[in-house]
Amino acid sequence: MRTVIVSAASLFLVIAPQIAAAQGFTLDRPVEQGALVFGRTEPGTKVVLDGRALLVTADGRFVFGVDRDAKTPIKIALTYADRRQETTYLPVKPRAWRKQYIKGIPKALVTPPPKLMKRLEREYFLVRGVRKANSAGAHWTERLAWPARGRISGVFGSQRFYNGKPRSYHSGVDVAVPQGWTVRAPIGGTVSLTHEGLYFAGKTVMVDHGHGVQSSFIHLSRILVKKGETVRKGQVIGLVGHTGRATGPHLHWSMSWFQTRIDPQRVVGPMPRPKMKKKAKPRRTKAKQPTGG
Repeated sequence: MRTVIVSAASLFLVIAPQIAAAQGFTLDRPVEQGALVFGRTEPGTKVVLDGRALLVTADGRFVFGVDRDAKTPIKIALTYADRRQETTYLPVKPRAWRKQYIKGIPKALVTPPPKLMKRLEREYFLVRGVRKANSAGAHWTERLAWPARGRISGVFGSQRFYNGKPRSYHSGVDVAVPQGWTVRAPIGGTVSLTHEGLYFAGKTVMVDHGHGVQSSFIHLSRILVKKGETVRKGQVIGLVGHTGRATGPHLHWSMSWFQTRIDPQRVVGPMPRPKMKKKAKPRRTKAKQPTGG
């Protein structure tokens, strides 16, 4: 069995595919905190990441997520079709995280009363159970698009302070758009959860893209799909709202790989600029000839 240790310096001074290619697989991006990494290897290869066996497509593609707080190197073990074995350790590139201060949140949504603890626990395990799915679908191989376009008002990973009190980091990206704005599936998948009123998230839709990759859309005003429904990229799945813990209308979009939270902006890319409407040129009209008797 061959073991390879990739140094942090070499990992970040050249692009990831060039590094990993020497070990029999390629990665599409650096391994950094909050990343969703797409890999490729020889067809028929078994891939194990930190002890978890990954699903691999027929053409050798696989995907994995890197936790927001990951610090230790990631271990990737490969067993090829001819029984060769190889182990590679990839260091995780750290990121700097912002701080965000949000005021005007009702006290009960910052520190829920004890009587709500059973409900919160039930909802926590409901969502956690949905994220355990390891379906064989490969919609994650599609090119992502923004589910809504607008001003980005909140970013992934930021430490949040509600009414001055520190709480958990922000698990997705917020897009400030008007109430009732359409929310579209960024890629295809199967609706894995719909809920009309999670305590913090409000009206929620989750879509399973396959291989542990899922998207969540929360604070909606309306849900327009059903659990188990297959959705295509660009399909309207709900309408923007401000249900749950929200100060105003916006879309909160988060992504996960099993229980690992992923930064959607790192996957989808920059928000497209709105198209500027061209000013209409004044039409030239011929003056009517006066008539008279």
